[in-house]
Amino acid sequence: MRGLPVLLLWFAGLSCAAPVRAAVVSISVADSAGPACELLAVALTQHTQSHSVWDALGGWGPGAAHLTANRADFYLFRPSSGQLRKLLSLDAPARWRQSDRYQMRPRILPDGSLLFSLHGCPPQQENCTEQQYYQLSADGAYQQISAWPAASAQESANLRQCTSLQSYQGGKTLINIGPSGGPWRPVLQLEGSVLRPFAAPVP
Repeated sequence: MRGLPVLLLWFAGLSCAAPVRAAVVSISVADSAGPACELLAVALTQHTQSHSVWDALGGWGPGAAHLTANRADFYLFRPSSGQLRKLLSLDAPARWRQSDRYQMRPRILPDGSLLFSLHGCPPQQENCTEQQYYQLSADGAYQQISAWPAASAQESANLRQCTSLQSYQGGKTLINIGPSGGPWRPVLQLEGSVLRPFAAPVP
């Protein structure tokens, strides 16, 4: 009988070491600071879920999912060179962890400044407008700011000349850029939770 507590402890550890699955919740693209689409900011938010091994051992399927993490990644991409760089990876505030409505919105100002906003809802609030605003430097450092600046005339003009469009092809999400109304061309692809420069399929 001395082996029974050890066996129970092993099973308890097994249930804690539950399988996890990461899924992209949202993808946001900030169009270029200039009309030539020379720089894009991309934000991916994803959550990681775990499932109880006890349910799987009992033959009850994967069981109820438990949200274990919410994360947002901020990327900068230069289409002309194909250079993609991750600047920042953020965890959601603890009060948002039970909601998959956690979103990150990037923005590039005409002077090249990088901004982003965070939006999320506590589990007991179906609809909320809780926002946090930040300014981001090129080395990944960030500081909170009090308000989201209004768009200038130059920024609005730039956004008409460089717009983004998402499409789907062969299980991948493609990020396309071009002037308002098109034509657009693919520059980035998201497969699973991996973002990389677009690679045209080999004929």
